[in-house]
Amino acid sequence: MRLALHEPDIAGNVGTLIRTATCFGVAVDLIEPMGFPYSDVILLGSEGAGVPEAVHDAADIRVRVPMRSGVRSLNVAITGGILLAEARRQTGWDQMPG
Repeated sequence: MRLALHEPDIAGNVGTLIRTATCFGVAVDLIEPMGFPYSDVILLGSEGAGVPEAVHDAADIRVRVPMRSGVRSLNVAITGGILLAEARRQTGWDQMPG
């Protein structure tokens, strides 16, 4: 599996997608021209230290998004999106409210 980004405009989005693909072991193809110099893209990083143990202890459940070992973290916005989509899938909530 590969992720192809056709003429991306925003470096931050490309960085987030490269980081996400790296966590899942998926190659990324960047199709030029891009709206920014490639050197601006940050490939890997960390959202921080994670959630404190007291927060885990207060939660009803703990959810883990599986990813390749040796990679620091997913982008927090991507992780939130994955969790919301999976929660909707598991609960059968396939229609948008409203």
